[in-house]
Amino acid sequence: MQSKIGGTFLSFSTVFRQLLKERGFVGMFKGVHLNYTRSFISWGIINVSFEFVQSKLLILFPIQKF
Repeated sequence: MQSKIGGTFLSFSTVFRQLLKERGFVGMFKGVHLNYTRSFISWGIINVSFEFVQSKLLILFPIQKF
């Protein structure tokens, strides 16, 4: 969430140094495992849905080979 309203924007390097000082190197990766786990689950659901819809559409509209 935004902790400041108005004012100047901080550069990437300033924010990175501040986070590194507050959390340490290992703290920079806090929550990463949850993010990639969520991405794998989402990717799996999307691919299964695509394959299911594709298989049903190929039954209704078969591809003619030339």
